[in-house]
Parts: sequence; C-alpha cells; structure tokens
Amino acid sequence: MGQETFALSVGALLSFLFEYVPGVKTWFDGLDAVQKRLFMLFLCLVTGGVAVILSCYTSFSFVECSESGVMALVETVILAIVGNQSTHSIIKK
Repeated sequence: MGQETFALSVGALLSFLFEYVPGVKTWFDGLDAVQKRLFMLFLCLVTGGVAVILSCYTSFSFVECSESGVMALVETVILAIVGNQSTHSIIKK
C-alpha cells in the first residue's frame, strides 16, 4: 500500500470511528459541524506530527527526517484530511 493510499485510508477510518463507535459517536454528536471539522483536522495534523517526531527521535521510520521528508508528509496529511472529510460527508446521516 502506498503512502497516499494509507493516508486516505486513515482519514476515512477516523470518520468511520467517530460516526459508528458508540461511546465516541455520542461525544462527537455533541459537537457542532464546525467543531467536528476542526477536531478531525486537529487529529490528522497531530498524527502527522507524531509521525515526524517518532521518525526523527526513535527507531521508527515513518518519514525521512529531512525537509523533503516533512514536505512529503505535509502532502500526505492533506490527503488524509481530504479522505476524512469526503468520507464524513458521504456517511453522515
């Protein structure tokens, strides 16, 4: 699986998680539409940040610990956000 496909899948998985997992869904339904979008954006950005930190300071290698690696990750995080928001708009009731 390519990096782009993985990012789109993770974004979609986050949407499914917050739409269908009982305890999480109840909490998430309490947010208004803007808060939901901002929260999902935050999760995608945090995931990208964690990937950089783990890659640069541990033995994990999610991205290359360089400027070009971080720029590639930014593109990938944008794809995760696209996957997340498009999935959410399709599956919401």
